Amino acid sequence: MKFVHIGMDHIIPDTQVQCILPYGNHNTRRLVSNAKLTATFIDATKRKKMRSIIILVNGDIVGTMLSCKALMGRFNAPADMGFMVEQEQDKDDVDYL
Repeated sequence: MKFVHIGMDHIIPDTQVQCILPYGNHNTRRLVSNAKLTATFIDATKRKKMRSIIILVNGDIVGTMLSCKALMGRFNAPADMGFMVEQEQDKDDVDYL
């Protein structure tokens, strides 16, 4: 599992992302307003302009200030680019031969 930096010091695991949508159209704005009413919205913009939303596997919605193109670049970037943080493996999880 890899963790991806989505801006403003917010990091999410890549395995929890279901889809990324632009925030501009009416349907995504309705999704966000419904998520705010049901307390399943996470604002990761720090009062900046929201450009895209990330829908997580559990149904939560994360609003980000990054565009969809920038987010996809971060999700598809190799781990040594600095956008992804490798999860440290516990010493107990290592299989010895």
